[in-house]
Amino acid sequence: MAQANSPPSKTTGRLVVVTGSSGGIGEAVVKAFEEAGDKIERLDRNPSRTEARTRLLSLEDAKQVERHIEEIEADCGPIEVVVNAAGIASHGALLDCGPEEISRAFLSNVIGPYNVARACGQRMVRRGWGCIVNISSVSARLPRFNQGPYCISKAGLRMLTQILGLELASQGVRCFSVSPGTTATPLLNEQLKSYSKDNIVAGVPQHFRTGIPSGRLVQPSEVAAAILALTGPGISSFQLNDLVIDGGQSLGM
Repeated sequence: MAQANSPPSKTTGRLVVVTGSSGGIGEAVVKAFEEAGDKIERLDRNPSRTEARTRLLSLEDAKQVERHIEEIEADCGPIEVVVNAAGIASHGALLDCGPEEISRAFLSNVIGPYNVARACGQRMVRRGWGCIVNISSVSARLPRFNQGPYCISKAGLRMLTQILGLELASQGVRCFSVSPGTTATPLLNEQLKSYSKDNIVAGVPQHFRTGIPSGRLVQPSEVAAAILALTGPGISSFQLNDLVIDGGQSLGM
């Protein structure tokens, strides 16, 4: 077991890896960390929305991920923070969608983040410090009509994060997840196939869908601000936890 070192006390100039960096929460995370003075390495699989500085790869391919993380550290230095914001939405009743759709959701929402966390985490353990953040969802806590594959995969990501955090806490590596509620991102368009924005805010009782007590959608910048604060040295005891940012949507559960 590697000996845990004291976490770096700096709050700027860190090397941060962000997956899913080209849109939604990932893009907001990049902006927040850049404005704080950190250095960002972007990983994304969608070239149609990607900046020139983004490394294109399939996060589900462990060998690709390992190669890119090795290159990043060789070129830029040790990775201090990784934020896994990449993921997909998935809709359909469980009896209709089939195992292929569940597999697709797990590949993007569990296997991809795991590959990145593993490649970065192994290096962080050797140094005795680092921080891994995974973006889960309140859907990991709340069963949803016609969102079974998404809910199941995000619940898997949440538990993956907690187990990883348990295993790495004594080695100086912090792991936690952030679970946004319904957020104003491109993924919202998938939900709008089943519900209107008014439905989402007010709730849909016949589907046991809670509304949003705050009366508004979560903004990506709010999620990014929380991640920025929690990855700093001032709250280094925040570990294994799942921070919910949902305007009250999950009713505190």
